[in-house]
Amino acid sequence: MLDVATYLFLQQGFDRTTYEGIAELARAGKATLYARYPTKEMLFKEVVQRRVTLALGRISAGDEGGPLRVRILRACVMLADETFVPDVIALMRITIVERERFPDMARASYEIGFGGCVECVAEVIVGDGHTPDQVAAATPIATRIVEMALMPLQMHALYGVDLALLRERARRDVATVIDMVADDLAPFGGLDQDAVSDVDGEY
Repeated sequence: MLDVATYLFLQQGFDRTTYEGIAELARAGKATLYARYPTKEMLFKEVVQRRVTLALGRISAGDEGGPLRVRILRACVMLADETFVPDVIALMRITIVERERFPDMARASYEIGFGGCVECVAEVIVGDGHTPDQVAAATPIATRIVEMALMPLQMHALYGVDLALLRERARRDVATVIDMVADDLAPFGGLDQDAVSDVDGEY
């Protein structure tokens, strides 16, 4: 049902997507849909949550370790590759359009997406075997990295700039931002400058 809901939200927008349409296309009972998601806002949030979870799962699976700079750059580039794609940008636009009518839904969707990105970067900063306290300690610098490297590109994406160009630009912007916040990364092991040229060449 979530596959069908996602498809209809992307094709028809929030308003024109109905439980009747989802149930018919999914060949499921409308009562079942209502039982799982009592409101369309809850259903939309679940669509967003699933998309973010899938993306973060792929990023986690792609973590190959290495020096801190390499790990952060790899994770942020993968976030850009997962974010600057048509379906994700379309979901963001729906959230923005419906913000005034459904502020709780919009806020929750933002926190799922932005919060997921920040948590992903924070976990990469502290490395394997991290504790919740360590992730919390890394969250402020992870927030800065996401805000400085990815959020400006997201604005371009929302206004229709070519997504492939933004994904390519992210590779340069993330590397620049990591170097800008190098001092703040010192408590987490600091940057291995010997890895700079290698990782820049890779990405």
